Amino acid sequence: MMLLKHTDSRPDLRLVEKLLGSIQSSSDQNPPGQGLAALACAGAKEAERQARKETEKQQILAKQKNRVKLAQDGIIVLGGIFYDLSEKIKNYAPTANVDNILLESRSRIISGRITLGTGRIEWRTMDPEEPVSEDGFSKSNWDVVTGATIRVRQETNKRPGYGSSLWYMRKDKADSYRWFEVSYKLHPLSRKAAPYEPFELDSIQDADLAAASGMQIYEIASEPEPIDYGDSQTFLDRWFKRFAEASQGRLQRPR
Repeated sequence: MMLLKHTDSRPDLRLVEKLLGSIQSSSDQNPPGQGLAALACAGAKEAERQARKETEKQQILAKQKNRVKLAQDGIIVLGGIFYDLSEKIKNYAPTANVDNILLESRSRIISGRITLGTGRIEWRTMDPEEPVSEDGFSKSNWDVVTGATIRVRQETNKRPGYGSSLWYMRKDKADSYRWFEVSYKLHPLSRKAAPYEPFELDSIQDADLAAASGMQIYEIASEPEPIDYGDSQTFLDRWFKRFAEASQGRLQRPR
């Protein structure tokens, strides 16, 4: 645009060079004014905030990755228990109908169902890629990573059943993660009705409230019992007995 000015109004070339030189000299030798100093300070603080935010983000991602790994390890252990359960049923009751013994590779969910006579036993795990958050059981202070359900149903007129939730958890930070079986029941004053008791819960919120103090709709019917490692055979025997009773129409609601 300067070239469009009248020749008499154009600045002298030597003056332009002098001005450019003074600007460069000012940048190199003189400290910035208050405005630039404030801007530099604001920029430094913003850079620090962004760095801190990125660090926090990486820490959260690392925790999530570690929790997924914990859930995967837990599902592997429980998958072995379920495999043992199904194999023993097939060996000791060859007429049992083994239906839908699955390892769903896409969803990473293990599920299964076996029927014998009037009885049916079935189980299903959570997806280990979607573990329970660290504060998922904040009311009860349980540290639950993942879970599963197992139940026996009896196909008779009364259709009784028995269900439990299985939680891969620890109650204390000093403990290691293990699988625990927990059954639930309705509070005596609840207006809800359950098809059978005790039963399983797959709702994280309901299970957390049931384990917390105070009156809730759902209550724990049996305290958490370990079911893995040295306790797996006791766990399996409980469910073999319930399945056998249901298959003969003899399963009764616990008193």
